[in-house]
Amino acid sequence: MRNNLNKKVYGLVIFYHPTDEQVSLAIKNSSQFDKLYVWCNSNVFSMDKKEHIILIGNSVNDGIAVAINKTIEIIQDSCEYLVILDQDSKIEDNFVEKMIKFMDVHPSVALSGPVILEDGSGIVLNDTDNTRIITSGSVIRMLMCQKIQLDENLFIDYVDFDYCLTLLNNGMKLSINRDASLIQSLGNPIAKNILGIKISSSNHSVIRRYYMFRNRIYIILKHFNKHPVWCGREIIRSISEIAKILIVEHQRFEKIRCIAVATSDAIRGKMGAKRVA
Repeated sequence: MRNNLNKKVYGLVIFYHPTDEQVSLAIKNSSQFDKLYVWCNSNVFSMDKKEHIILIGNSVNDGIAVAINKTIEIIQDSCEYLVILDQDSKIEDNFVEKMIKFMDVHPSVALSGPVILEDGSGIVLNDTDNTRIITSGSVIRMLMCQKIQLDENLFIDYVDFDYCLTLLNNGMKLSINRDASLIQSLGNPIAKNILGIKISSSNHSVIRRYYMFRNRIYIILKHFNKHPVWCGREIIRSISEIAKILIVEHQRFEKIRCIAVATSDAIRGKMGAKRVA
């Protein structure tokens, strides 16, 4: 084993047109895993072959849910834990050790995630809500979770939150490990001072705004009966984001138009990959 935990721990990083720096980062992070699976959602990158790094995927962007589901199918019972990273995830040298020890101390926890810090500023990006564990840095206890698939309708965005709610529906426990942290970029943040008040927004691209709003509405419709409070917060979050888009973001009118399309698509069940002009 490549770690000192006496546990088999595999990693998964999902590549989509990674930079050379992100490829190097994945290689560096791989030292903490017995095996690192690299799911290729694109084929425009080069990577030195290493015995413990396994390239999988078909170089077509099938989305995050497909990548995770297929990887879990491949590894099945061959490891105890699967740690999922984004291609730009920056982790401490003992990150995996901290996460696995936390899981061992809490054997009833099926899914755990770290504290997420914004790259550059160090601002905490994720809240303490155990129902909003993001994909990056999350640890799946394979014995509990391998039979529960992620919803491939979502493609990207809110895949992780839907998975959290689905695990809860199946009686699983989730938890954030506040002793471990991960550095992550989130959108292209922008801020403006309006009447002396600083208003910040993630300034995601038009296509990402489409997925975020479409998938959020899809999840609200899917989970409202069992999680009405959670869904109510998401409605408030949507209103807040629309206000921020109008006040501070670039391409505000294009984004508002795509949100309208996203709402219509979610209601009509038009899911999966989408191109927005």
